[in-house]
Amino acid sequence: MSERTGNTFVVPYGWPTPEGGPDLLAVVGLHGRLVGLEVKTGDATTTKEQSACHDALRAVGVAVYVVRSVAEERATLDAR
Repeated sequence: MSERTGNTFVVPYGWPTPEGGPDLLAVVGLHGRLVGLEVKTGDATTTKEQSACHDALRAVGVAVYVVRSVAEERATLDAR
């Protein structure tokens, strides 16, 4: 909010599409590799927007994985 005018401004941040980015981001390993984790339950799959965002991240070197449990998430990060 501007103290001078009282106008309120919204500053967008985050992913280009709210539903596109991975649910979790982690920096792991000795060289600080960025890893994105998409959390799904059951047999759920990624949406078109998620797949597009994940592909764009992979194209610039980010490792993106779909995980379905805390154990799978930990194993994925431990392997990096």
